[in-house]
Amino acid sequence: MFAVNIDRLMGDLATFAAIGADDQGGVTRLAFSQADQSARQLLQERLRAADLGVRVDAIGNVFGRRESRDNALPPVLLGSHLDSVPNGGRFDGPLGVLAALEVVRMLNDARAETRRPIEIVCFVAEESSRFGTGTLGSKAVVGKLTPDMLDTLQDAEGRTLADALRDCALMPGRIAEVRRHPGDYHAYLELHIEQGAVLEYAGMPVGLVTGIAAPTRFRVAYTGRADHSGATPMGLRRDALVAGMPWWPGRSWSSRSDASCWRTGALPAWGRSGCCGSSRGP
Repeated sequence: MFAVNIDRLMGDLATFAAIGADDQGGVTRLAFSQADQSARQLLQERLRAADLGVRVDAIGNVFGRRESRDNALPPVLLGSHLDSVPNGGRFDGPLGVLAALEVVRMLNDARAETRRPIEIVCFVAEESSRFGTGTLGSKAVVGKLTPDMLDTLQDAEGRTLADALRDCALMPGRIAEVRRHPGDYHAYLELHIEQGAVLEYAGMPVGLVTGIAAPTRFRVAYTGRADHSGATPMGLRRDALVAGMPWWPGRSWSSRSDASCWRTGALPAWGRSGCCGSSRGP
């Protein structure tokens, strides 16, 4: 009979939550930081204790493999990540990794043999807090992390992703070897804490994800010309802020070519705005 050892799972979650714990009650384990390295090292110890074969790829993804009746079959992959945002939650990522470990322990306790192998994965650098873009470990697995990104992605201190990998004794020059291909895995399953309240309000203990948000980041520069806000009608201006206004939700303005008056609420501005707008025309 299969039974989850909830005390063992909660104990694991508490242990990992102590790595990088901050004084605000959260967890700060930025990718490739000392806390992140400590957490991934502890995970490797736990995987070996569960009789799993452990490997770490060139970017730092950690894998633990449980063999099966037919080891030639593509394995089922279970897992998530251990890095965090600043002052992150203790369940965001670790729940998926440690629940996967508990699945394997449960199978071990029952002396169960599976038809195909099971692999646990801890993807590295899932969060974007350090390098401004996330899912770096999984990007490498699907071939979306290009070699030039290793030298162009930088943290707030100017350290590149390649620098961070070398600091952790990883191998930026072998990133291409991390890639896996369709068919290498039979399926992937990740248990994740809900980062919202939909299930809670619905009174449901669990939900099956059928779609996911796909945030995309852009850096856009609008180049205009500075003009006197009191003496230049809108039709004669080349105003950078007006060009960018359609991207500001909830804003309204008049930009008719014959308009001599333009009203807008307060907007944050960086650098020189060049007298972008005025509540009074000439």
